[in-house]
Amino acid sequence: MHHVTSGKNTKGWINTHGMKEVGLPYLEFRDVPSFLAEGAAVLLRHVCSYMTVPGVVIKAGETMETSPHTRSRFVTSHPIARRNNHLEDVRWQPVEGEMMCEECSR
Repeated sequence: MHHVTSGKNTKGWINTHGMKEVGLPYLEFRDVPSFLAEGAAVLLRHVCSYMTVPGVVIKAGETMETSPHTRSRFVTSHPIARRNNHLEDVRWQPVEGEMMCEECSR
């Protein structure tokens, strides 16, 4: 897991490493305010751990519940134009998942 910023008081990029080696996409958050960096990293670690459980298959666009009140979907990220080829590998980023009403399950 890396947290990359361009300086003090800037938004950062939090991204995983090593996912390709186990046949999975890299996960990332872009434009993360520094005060949310730790929470974003915890969420990515949690999702990575879940995705590496034998028999678990997650597809881009599926909604994932990471707590009773937290749902998200991971969608394919747009490539980042950089010199390093590894940044062109498949990356997913989270977007807000649809919340359901607990009383009516809709």
